[in-house]
Amino acid sequence: MNARQSTRTTRLARLVWPYRNSVARGSDKLESATLAIAVVVALLLVPVMLVLGSIAHADMAVTGQQQQRTRHPAVAVLMQDAPAASASGHGNGVGTSMVPATWTNADGSTGKGPVEVTGGQKAGTKVDIWVDQRGRVVDRPLNDADATAGGVLVALTGWLTALLVLGLVQAGLHALLIRRRYRAWDRQWALVEPGWNNFRH
Repeated sequence: MNARQSTRTTRLARLVWPYRNSVARGSDKLESATLAIAVVVALLLVPVMLVLGSIAHADMAVTGQQQQRTRHPAVAVLMQDAPAASASGHGNGVGTSMVPATWTNADGSTGKGPVEVTGGQKAGTKVDIWVDQRGRVVDRPLNDADATAGGVLVALTGWLTALLVLGLVQAGLHALLIRRRYRAWDRQWALVEPGWNNFRH
């Protein structure tokens, strides 16, 4: 480590641990302490968020298993042409629309209702759908990949939210301490300024 790197390391250490800096103010020590606490809290929240993510994963896995028992795949046949996709993609999704269709339920009965398809599909086109025990069109069941993605999303979102809150608290404290330091400097300068001006004259 050269002299420049040593100097940078020393400055960083004084910024993070001002207790060893003889000229550190009380506000410097307070800000350093709260920053250290925020870092520790952020690290402690990692296993907590992992647990929450695991719980969310387990819940979604159970939901997916229930859906797989009550939802069944079917093939819908479009009863009319789907509108052509517009540039703006009007409909429930970009370039999609709801079109009347028929299908055969798991019990052999015939189901009928609107299904979501991409624009431009012709009447008679077959579309894969999922239906529940009442013959209603539903979303496909959640699978293991969905449960894993959901668990990761819960853990990551929770941790990032906690980091944002900790960062905002730390930033607010920093702004408050800066204002206090400015006021302290103003008071000190008000005491020193008369003598300084006399000295200059």
